[in-house]
Amino acid sequence: MKYIKALVYYLRDISVNTIPSLDLIFNIVKELDRKSDKQNMKKFNSHPVSKRLYQEDQHLLDYIKANNFKEDTFGSDLKRFWAEQNVDLLKEYASRIEHKDTKRKRFIDLFWVQHDIIHFINGYNTTPLAEAAVISFTIAQEKRPSFKIFILAGWFVSMKHGFLNPFRYLRVCYEGYRRGKQSEWFMTVDWKQHLNKKTLEVKKLLNLQEPPKFWNKFLDEYMRLHNYLEKKAA
Repeated sequence: MKYIKALVYYLRDISVNTIPSLDLIFNIVKELDRKSDKQNMKKFNSHPVSKRLYQEDQHLLDYIKANNFKEDTFGSDLKRFWAEQNVDLLKEYASRIEHKDTKRKRFIDLFWVQHDIIHFINGYNTTPLAEAAVISFTIAQEKRPSFKIFILAGWFVSMKHGFLNPFRYLRVCYEGYRRGKQSEWFMTVDWKQHLNKKTLEVKKLLNLQEPPKFWNKFLDEYMRLHNYLEKKAA
């Protein structure tokens, strides 16, 4: 029942807003992912890198903001990407959702950092369709019941915008999912050791050197629709 309620609340929100409410998103994630977070954390804790990531004084985002990197490196490209973002999901989540368990809080912080890196590595922008691709990539690597709700809701919305768009939506999601499956779990990547490498080199290490083909093929047409809907909602 809680999954149906979450789906209904989310559909109501995105029927009014082009970009869904962060408060709603974060609360759905917190409520629906309680059990899966424990499973994801157990899996994460089995990786040697987890101990250091739990204990680091600075999140990767803050570390990159505080340091400079040679031009045309993963560090400089990621720093530029983060500087261009309008929303800091790490801070937005922390300001809205409290976790009594400090270890879980740290894990969730790391999760939102990797969410941004999925955007960056794959070249996904921050539109709703790109978010669907990112969360499809994510559920290929870890358990996220809330994300399945978001994907399903997005598919329902896509039906309102032309006969072909629901099929295109599914293709974008499937492509994102396949890319997540072919790469290693981003949560366990020690990003700091790659900051001075070329971005393409890092993508090759992740088996993601090729860009998402269907996403890029459909991008221009989708952006025309997205911009039209934004103007209409203004």
